[in-house]
Amino acid sequence: MTGHADIATSQGVRTRQALRKLRRGLLLLSLVLLVLAVGHSDYRPTQLETAMAPHRYSILKWEVSHLSHKWIHAASTLLPGFHRLNDDEKASLVAEYFVLAQSSQRMERQLRQAEPGGRGLSAGGDISSPQGGRAYLEAAIAENRKKRQELLPHVEYIVEQTIANVAREQGLETRWLGIFPPVDTTFGESPNVLVLSPRDRIYRQDSFLLDPALNSEIKEDLETIALETANLSAIVAGTAGLSVYPSVVIDTLGLRYALEVAAHEWLHHWLFFRPLGRNFNKSPEMLTLNETAATIAGEELGDLAYASLTGDEATRPWVRAHPDGFDFSAEMRHTRLQAEQFLARGDIEGAEAFMEERRQVFVEAGYNIRKLNQAYFAFHGTYATKPGSISPIGGQMREIRRRSGSLGEFLDTVAQFGNYAEYLEYWKNLDTGAATRRPGRLTGGPAK
Repeated sequence: MTGHADIATSQGVRTRQALRKLRRGLLLLSLVLLVLAVGHSDYRPTQLETAMAPHRYSILKWEVSHLSHKWIHAASTLLPGFHRLNDDEKASLVAEYFVLAQSSQRMERQLRQAEPGGRGLSAGGDISSPQGGRAYLEAAIAENRKKRQELLPHVEYIVEQTIANVAREQGLETRWLGIFPPVDTTFGESPNVLVLSPRDRIYRQDSFLLDPALNSEIKEDLETIALETANLSAIVAGTAGLSVYPSVVIDTLGLRYALEVAAHEWLHHWLFFRPLGRNFNKSPEMLTLNETAATIAGEELGDLAYASLTGDEATRPWVRAHPDGFDFSAEMRHTRLQAEQFLARGDIEGAEAFMEERRQVFVEAGYNIRKLNQAYFAFHGTYATKPGSISPIGGQMREIRRRSGSLGEFLDTVAQFGNYAEYLEYWKNLDTGAATRRPGRLTGGPAK
């Protein structure tokens, strides 16, 4: 495909170069101020914090690097001569980008396997691939990255406008500001997260964002340090997205999934201006309510955006059971329930041995789970619709959605919960028809 990269102007290139210099200066100033602040404190990092330090994911660096260029591109769409794409051109451009992203992932995997000792080396030292050796792959990856960078701002703009349009159709538009905050997302690598849990119960005690490019050795080292120095269960897990602004969304799992994640992260932005979002960190239950609401609504918005952009109905192949009949959801829920029983009896070692045995069962069934422990369930259990959760919130939220006249009505309802007690009161009265909602406040009327 040709012609898409010609949309940008030379003036835009010069402007971006100047902004990159400004961003580097601001970043350097921030680092200097941080060093000075640390130098005048009595803070002594733990061994885990010291080990994490070289791998921490900087939200400040992300914002400095991405926020300005997003708005520059948005402004460029208002300039005279900006090429307006028709629906077919939009669908073609977006499809091309995600094909490139998935191709890049495959080539990078081949390249990693080509390291000494990797499975991709033949006896003669060349990559076991008909496409060529390491040099070929490196050149192909570089060319792929160049093409994606040319397409990226246009693809992001198309996706943002598509999600905004379907959100508007679902009644999520504000009276004075339209779709607010504006849908703003960036495709690329999403960070890893280190999640910590006590060993005697499954509880998300703390979490830290880490760089996307961590190898298994670094992950294992950090998890071991957390265990040996703080007696904490730990896992370094990948994420599909992060609700910074603009949000970060992984682009290597295809357009269908990217739209769902982009919608999910935007809903976190939307909820931030309402009681549910402002109080997300008040309790584990409020965090679960937030993530579950964003998951349910994000699936729906993502499906609508996919249909709008491609004209095809969205499918969810990753939900289906394994072809040999292995039901991942049922097996994972069984594992969580059994682990909880071990821990309730105070048998920590028994719980950990059981979870490792179950991990091997999942691996044999084709699910490459690197580690299955208390921290794994503490992380995945936050999403109450997912297999790793035993929270009733998932089923309850889906029932509230089923009874809502529209997606907008569902979100207007759940967005007003300022604490878990309000949610429970609403749920208790839902069957009686006495549950009522008022702007900024939710009450349950007397049972009939």
